[in-house]
Amino acid sequence: MLTYYYRKLGYFVTCQIFKIKIMTKKKEIVFPVKKKKKPVEVMEHWPDLIKTFFDFCVKYFREKPSFDGSSPRDMKAIIIVLKKRAEAETVAWTKEEATRRFNGFLVGAYKDQWLRQNFILSNLNKFKDKVFFNKQKEKNGTTTFTGFGTKPNLEIKPRGSFGKL
Repeated sequence: MLTYYYRKLGYFVTCQIFKIKIMTKKKEIVFPVKKKKKPVEVMEHWPDLIKTFFDFCVKYFREKPSFDGSSPRDMKAIIIVLKKRAEAETVAWTKEEATRRFNGFLVGAYKDQWLRQNFILSNLNKFKDKVFFNKQKEKNGTTTFTGFGTKPNLEIKPRGSFGKL
């Protein structure tokens, strides 16, 4: 915080990050400082990706989703990860590639039983790694995760005086 005293005018000026205070002998005057707005980032192929999401929901759930609240932010986070993964594979991020990868992500999420029942963008964003891991398992030919609530097949052998050794 910077404070200056102007002797001729008889007041102090205090500069903070968000406001300027002018203190005279009788009163204090506060002027808010306007924050500089960040330029809005426009994502590549955003309208096409939104259309892909809406078409997917209509096809599989027969209803359009409400795209409000944190949904755009969650969808943007998913798209950013998909774009980074495409760039890591040195694949060009074209309109067709973006919609293909996003639709593949949605199909992979739909295959999971719990995500299918709780198919909202905040859950998809939260469990995106699970979707990616299951996709990788499918590529490798291993079995996929069947969902929560399944009982593992465990054999418990007694030890000590509880049974034969």
